[in-house]
Amino acid sequence: MTLTATRVPGTAVVRLDHGDGLDDAAVRAARALLEAVVAERGGVRLLVVLAASGAVTPGRLREELGLFGEVAGIERAALVTDATWLRLAAKTQGRTLGFALRAFRLAAVDEALAWASA
Repeated sequence: MTLTATRVPGTAVVRLDHGDGLDDAAVRAARALLEAVVAERGGVRLLVVLAASGAVTPGRLREELGLFGEVAGIERAALVTDATWLRLAAKTQGRTLGFALRAFRLAAVDEALAWASA
């Protein structure tokens, strides 16, 4: 599995499901969707679900956050994962990204969606 980007119907939220791998084509497709939502709605909100967090290293996390941080119009992002270190990293990285970033456990995906949508 790779990165899958889908828009939550009727919202400015894009859900990014991150699996065990990530390739450039998937990242480009996700960015294109984000930019389309920004063009349509003036901003975009992210729901990032990392179910297989073992494949994400600290360096790769910084790289991916940087790629999406370059998309103008991101208003907030909810990071959903059961990896404690990722939730802690979200707290520190959120201060440098230019948009609100909050972490949630996998069991709280509905709460994360509500926060991202608010």
